[in-house]
Order: sequence, then C-alpha cells, then structure tokens
Amino acid sequence: MLFLNDPDEYSGGALYFEEPSLELRPAQGALVAFPATRDFMHGVRKIEHGERYTALARRSVVSTAQSDPVGASQ
Repeated sequence: MLFLNDPDEYSGGALYFEEPSLELRPAQGALVAFPATRDFMHGVRKIEHGERYTALARRSVVSTAQSDPVGASQ
C-alpha cells in the first residue's frame, strides 16, 4: 500500500492491524507491505475529515518446484 498524500491532509483513516495491535498513519510516499493472510487482519479507521489517497497492489506467488529433483530421473 503506497500512501499518496500527507497524513496532515486528513483526520482518522489510520491503517490498523488486529494482532499485534498496531495503527499507522504513514508519511506521503511511504510503502507498507504485508502478506494478505489471516495472520495480518487489517482495516482502515473512518476518515473524519479530508481525503486519504493510497495505491494498492496485490501479487500472488505460485510455487514452480518440481516433485522430481533435477537430474534424479536420469
């Protein structure tokens, strides 16, 4: 998650994590990355005033490991 504007431009809107309990209002240009798993349950607090801009990206990683080690069948 890339934070596109300064946190002084809005109130509220903190990114929070449930466990461990953590709230963030990163500076403009900050990048926050975390796994999209149940271990990192998160949300955004209500924005009370102003506008909060972020850019989001998601990436999936698929294993390409083979069950037969290289050269084992030769």
